[in-house]
Amino acid sequence: MRRFSAFLILAVFAAWLPVQPAHDVKAVANTTPRLLWGSGSSDSATCYVGGKNSECGPALIAKDRVRGRRTSGQAQEINPITIEQDRIVFLPFLWQNYYDLRVDIQDRAASQKLYEQYYLPFFDAEIQWTGNHDNCNAGSTGEGYRDTLLRLVKYFRAMAGVPADITFSEAYNSKAQQAALMMSVNRQLSHMPDMSWQCYTDAGAEAAQHANLSLWYGYGKEYHGILGQMADDGAYNSAVGHRRWILYPQTRHMGSGDVPERGQYYAANALWVIDEDTIWGPRPRTRHPFVVWPPPGYVPRQVTFGRWSFSYDEADFSNTTITMSRAGSAVAVRFEPIRSGFGENTIVWVPAIDWDGLPPDQDHRFHVEVRNVVKDGTAHKFEYAVTVFDPSHGP
Repeated sequence: MRRFSAFLILAVFAAWLPVQPAHDVKAVANTTPRLLWGSGSSDSATCYVGGKNSECGPALIAKDRVRGRRTSGQAQEINPITIEQDRIVFLPFLWQNYYDLRVDIQDRAASQKLYEQYYLPFFDAEIQWTGNHDNCNAGSTGEGYRDTLLRLVKYFRAMAGVPADITFSEAYNSKAQQAALMMSVNRQLSHMPDMSWQCYTDAGAEAAQHANLSLWYGYGKEYHGILGQMADDGAYNSAVGHRRWILYPQTRHMGSGDVPERGQYYAANALWVIDEDTIWGPRPRTRHPFVVWPPPGYVPRQVTFGRWSFSYDEADFSNTTITMSRAGSAVAVRFEPIRSGFGENTIVWVPAIDWDGLPPDQDHRFHVEVRNVVKDGTAHKFEYAVTVFDPSHGP
């Protein structure tokens, strides 16, 4: 079975919704958009990638306008980082019960079947892009390719227990396709591209404000921006904003624009995640009152990822504690700063797990206890277990 391996992800948080790019032999970058409910600031940044010894920086915090609300900002430089293997991802920020895919992931075989039928097909798909970088022709991708990306999104949502009845809107696809071309041609990610950008279009700029954005280079068919958006590793993705948008319960319609790596041009993805038709709708019923990744049950090692997250709508995590254990021994955890503005309120932590020291032919059960999650003035406690397994090995 293929295993996703992330080398370096740089993320920049923008006003609406993004993902960033990467470079050199392997490269990736991510940027995430935010939705602001009132006045405040938006961390909008642009990551520049290029050259054999690629550097990402400086990034600027820009003044944006989100749904008529002006956000404040100031220039902020980020020290250049030399990238040997990188990728960039950009992601957006958004907000009744729709299911077309359910799975009982307490059943190991059911979890493995879903992995094989919805996660793995992407790696064998051909993009069949009809566009041209030099002519600013965004083109389109093959219907079969888009279907595998849709199945990838459905996979993560079904595993997380949120409605997986997601469709790709043709309107969103078309605009996202133009955004992806803009990111690829300019070799940078921004939720607010202006008319100075090569291959600029109003439709592409609109998509950039509503999508997770990603750039990568040198991975062939072993990587896609959506995988990086779910992993959300890297110094600038501590809020896992891309993941929070992909798993946002209310969302029913998304769109994907994709451009392949060609010559000097990076591969790019724009995943439209802010669905204005449903973002403000009522929260649908989910498998659990919370949304977590990795979710309770059997989870393939390939999609467990380094950062774990627990989302609970309108919750206050300021005094929350999290403990983990495996086989009766405590697992140390490191908390990431709590940040709002991306989907539902979320707490993020990194457990100290030595995966190389755990036998791949055995299943590994982790017990998680989340205490003092405050909602409507009441403190709540949650407990669940995640059993990590390698689909290439039997039970």
